[in-house]
Amino acid sequence: MELQKYRDALIDRAASAFALDKLDEAAFEAFVARIQTASGEVELRAAEAGLAPFVPATHPGTAGTAAHAEPAIEGTRDIALNMTSLKKRGDWVDARAYRLDGKMSNFELDYRDYADARDFSMKLDVDLSMSNLKLVVPSDWQVDCRITRNSASNVKDRGPFPTRSANRIVIEGALSMSNIKVKRIRPRGRRGLLDLLFGR
Repeated sequence: MELQKYRDALIDRAASAFALDKLDEAAFEAFVARIQTASGEVELRAAEAGLAPFVPATHPGTAGTAAHAEPAIEGTRDIALNMTSLKKRGDWVDARAYRLDGKMSNFELDYRDYADARDFSMKLDVDLSMSNLKLVVPSDWQVDCRITRNSASNVKDRGPFPTRSANRIVIEGALSMSNIKVKRIRPRGRRGLLDLLFGR
């Protein structure tokens, strides 16, 4: 079982390098094949050494990803908007939970810089009136929408795609004439036909 976890971690690292354009498709597929056919830990260590120049391990001598650091600050942050817009991109997460209060406003929260994080979890407590909330997340993240009051509102999420990630965002609260949209991002260069046709 531990050997399988090692394989999975190495494949995740290869996928991260591919998503960052540090490996082309042929090299990525070669690494994955090498990892999957390795007969034991010695061969997996050799494969890990081959990956190191592209995506270093989190801890020397162990499989891991060059994972984005998880939010170091605990607690809850309040974000209140009134007839305005807010976009959060890059390295912006500074809490485990956010309270979003919006009136005729737009929120866009982009989590793609946290694609390599492990056990990333966040709670969004929303109270939106005539507002829009857009989440941009990696394709395999779990987004659990638990809206308790929904008046003339919509929630749109076509995912997750085949889930391997433990990363989760939980949305709770109330909507009134508002919309929540989850946009799922696959690693660059690996868009499927449905992505191209429907703009996922």
